[in-house]
Amino acid sequence: MTKSKATTLLESRREPTLESKAIVDNRVLFHEKQKRSSVSYTVDWFDPFVLSKSNAFQITSSCRLPENCQEIIDKQPANPPRVVVNLKQEYIVLLTTAHIYLYSKKTNLLSTHAIPKSPHRENTIPLFNVFVHTDNNDKQVFKIITVDERGRAHLFVDGKDQQTEASFKVPLYRHYERTTAVKWINADQILIGSSTGQLYLLDVSSTAYQTTRLYKERISTVLDFVLASYHQILPQALDYTLPTIEETGPIVNISIDQDICYICSEHSVSLWKVETETRAELVAQICLQNDMIDCILPHVPSNVTKYTLECKIVNMVVKVKEQLVLLVSYTVPEISEFLQYAIIKFNIEYNSNGSVNMYAKHTVSLPYSELQSPRSKQPQLIITNDVAFVSFSDTVVARSLSKRSVFEESLVLKDKSDAILSVSTVETADNLASAMVVTANSDILEFQLERDTMVFKSRLEQALFFGVYKETPLRFPLVVEHNEDVGSAIMEVTNNILAEECPFLPKSLDSEISFIESRFYFQKHLYKILQDHMLDHLLSSEQKCRLFELLELYYLAKQIWRVVQEKSTDLEWISNAARISQTVVKTELGGKAQLEHLLRDHLYKIKEFLAQIATDQATICTDDIIPRIIQKCRSFEEKNVRRYGSCISPENHFSVLACEHLVDIFQQKVQQISSSACTAPCSDDEKRKLQDSASLLLDIYSKQPDVEKYAAVKETAFEGLRLVGSPEMAVDLANKYGDIPQIVASIPKLMLSPEEFKKQSESYIDRYGYPYFENLLREVDHEVAWYFCGLYPEFAETFFSNLGNLPKVAWKYHVKRQDYRKAYKVLLKCEDDMSKVEYDGAYPWIKMLSVLQEKSDAQ
Repeated sequence: MTKSKATTLLESRREPTLESKAIVDNRVLFHEKQKRSSVSYTVDWFDPFVLSKSNAFQITSSCRLPENCQEIIDKQPANPPRVVVNLKQEYIVLLTTAHIYLYSKKTNLLSTHAIPKSPHRENTIPLFNVFVHTDNNDKQVFKIITVDERGRAHLFVDGKDQQTEASFKVPLYRHYERTTAVKWINADQILIGSSTGQLYLLDVSSTAYQTTRLYKERISTVLDFVLASYHQILPQALDYTLPTIEETGPIVNISIDQDICYICSEHSVSLWKVETETRAELVAQICLQNDMIDCILPHVPSNVTKYTLECKIVNMVVKVKEQLVLLVSYTVPEISEFLQYAIIKFNIEYNSNGSVNMYAKHTVSLPYSELQSPRSKQPQLIITNDVAFVSFSDTVVARSLSKRSVFEESLVLKDKSDAILSVSTVETADNLASAMVVTANSDILEFQLERDTMVFKSRLEQALFFGVYKETPLRFPLVVEHNEDVGSAIMEVTNNILAEECPFLPKSLDSEISFIESRFYFQKHLYKILQDHMLDHLLSSEQKCRLFELLELYYLAKQIWRVVQEKSTDLEWISNAARISQTVVKTELGGKAQLEHLLRDHLYKIKEFLAQIATDQATICTDDIIPRIIQKCRSFEEKNVRRYGSCISPENHFSVLACEHLVDIFQQKVQQISSSACTAPCSDDEKRKLQDSASLLLDIYSKQPDVEKYAAVKETAFEGLRLVGSPEMAVDLANKYGDIPQIVASIPKLMLSPEEFKKQSESYIDRYGYPYFENLLREVDHEVAWYFCGLYPEFAETFFSNLGNLPKVAWKYHVKRQDYRKAYKVLLKCEDDMSKVEYDGAYPWIKMLSVLQEKSDAQ
């Protein structure tokens, strides 16, 4: 079976007639060749750049990394580098276990710096952070700090005219302490956080690289913490004794906003103000664990209590000085091995007395969970236009932070070998939120959001129209959140397709894939998506019937349009079909335009159109279209009826109902041919069409419960074939369905010689056994019957055991077997039906047998 045009095209949209992927290769990040091609597409999903699109968001293949940067990523598929892309300052930094690579648009050069090897973990990529400033000559100066987990730091300074680097050690306070975060405060100061909650202020303004440890001394008072200035300059020796301090857990994020440093550990947030190179003031430290639990409780099952819910901060973003956004992971007892995520937005209140308070303002959960693993990378959180983008290893989740919106959407990479390396915000219009997603194998994708919409409907549209391509780098998981009405969303998408309000369907019938064909394809694919995601049970039986009814009508339209395309040069055929269409829909467009109007705008008139074709005496297209449509619909029903449930009984399938039209056409054709047989004999092509129609009718009706209807159609079919001079076709068809009476009735029409007739009859008796023998004897003359009785004595005995079977032959059979009693009884029964010649021949036997009967009775 050959593939349809839709299937072939949709397997890969990069057909020769469409835009080549080479265009993407010419669009390089930061380069001038980023303009989209001028090629216009009838629908968005033809565009190779558009990977997903709805009225609320779109995901596009934006551009690729510079070739030398991509080569670095490709060399390490198992351990991809850490990547930072800054769109505003136009640079890219890639960090591997051994090197730092810096690419700047201004120089269009890739500089490479070796990182000193760690003696403990050679395959671990260190922490790093980048600071960029402009010197007096308006030249970019890059400062990059790397720190491994044991505090070994390496500083790179890359200016246009010089490159310097230095290595030094951050003296960690505890022997088991590890670095967990690093952040530039300004061009000369760096903050480093550790696994025990320690914070180190590093000054790099001189070659001394002085390190100051900031600490919070625990004091048992009513106040949890005394807010004051604490600092201690650390020597290079590790045996230096410091005051007892409180360990708050690992620092997961350091953010800088104006003159305040926000230090985030797993359960608390500290605010520091750096005053000098070696001094900082602790503005506030606030434990948020109880607040986070209270915020997350409404998003978990009711049986989970605040005492069993575990949560911790994963990442943090400071939007403005008065607003903080936290990415929080949490676990519940039933599935404690899975991490789930939520975003909590806090307002920060600075009081006149110097105290600081934080209040939870809004909480949203994320449609993402993962197994806890020490190898999992830290999720990245970025905020733009009140929308949060959270990136995991293969997924970017976009989630609205507004109370007025429940919008959420995901970009999910399809291939396991692919990975998300970096996410950066893009400056866009006020009503848009956009992020650039750097992937390992799929170039750079742009994830752009527009406004709130029906969440599930949008998600369904992207899976429907953009998930069909094998080459797409994305997956489109369908997740039901917020109690969305799945049935309503599906029916709305369906109604949009029907009303031509869907922006993803081609409007032209002459495009690479026509509107009619694409409408069928996507309506069919819609239900498959629901089944693949086990969501079809959310539809009511009425909705399923509605979907199947529409799919069937789309299929009919598709098949009729194909016939129209094939017959486009047959003006008489097109004219007749258009005339019938005009009668049905009451319009007068004429030609193919009239048929297009029917198939696009009057979908529910298609079945009436086919019925009119069957009854129209003047048209010549009945032979072509009706049997073809029935055959196609039968195949369609076999594949799809079960998928939609038993909402339609078999006798009401269109292929069965349309057979009534085919019976009428068959009878009309037989009458036409038989009445003109003397002047114009039936052609072989006409005979073949009649045989095909008869075979199709029997094939369909044989599977229906109406036995009487099946018998009537059989009689019509076989008698029709014999009348048009095609007894051999009648025999073949009767053989196919094992219809012995019709075989027996048709063979005499073959005009065989006596010997040929006997030989063929013997083959059928050998094949079908006694039933054929019985039917044959009832149809042949007595001499031929005697011949077959001699060949098949056992069948003859069974046949003549019924005294009512062929009495004119039976009495002779019984005489031959010396069963005179039966012979006499049979003779008496058929005496009145004999001709004079037959009676004269049988009379002596009647007298003789009567005497034998009397003697037998006397004994």
